[in-house]
Amino acid sequence: MAGALPWRVASFGFRYDYTLRRHVDAEPIPSWLGPLIEQVEAFSGLHTRIQQVLCTEYDVGVGNGWHRDKPQFVMTGPSRQHSIPAVEAPRYSITLRTLVVD
Repeated sequence: MAGALPWRVASFGFRYDYTLRRHVDAEPIPSWLGPLIEQVEAFSGLHTRIQQVLCTEYDVGVGNGWHRDKPQFVMTGPSRQHSIPAVEAPRYSITLRTLVVD
C-alpha cells in the first residue's frame, strides 16, 4: 500500500491525525497497562498524567530515521530528536505520553 509505514502502530487514549493536523480520540488505554502507568506517574511527579499509549512493532530490518516528536508530548532537549536503528530481531515499543495543549 502506498504511503504505508514499515512498522505497525496502535494508539490508545488519543492519536495524532496527520491529515487533520490534530489529536483525535482513540481506543481507551488497556487496563493491563494501569499498574505501569501508575508507577510512571508516581515516579515523575504530582503533575504527570499519562494520556496516550503508543504501541509500535518493528519487524527485522526496520528502524525509524531521525525525527522530532511533536512538542505537545513534553520531550525536551536532545532527546526530542532521535532515531531507532534497524533492528536485528522483532522489537516492540510501548511509549507513554503526556499531552500539553496550547
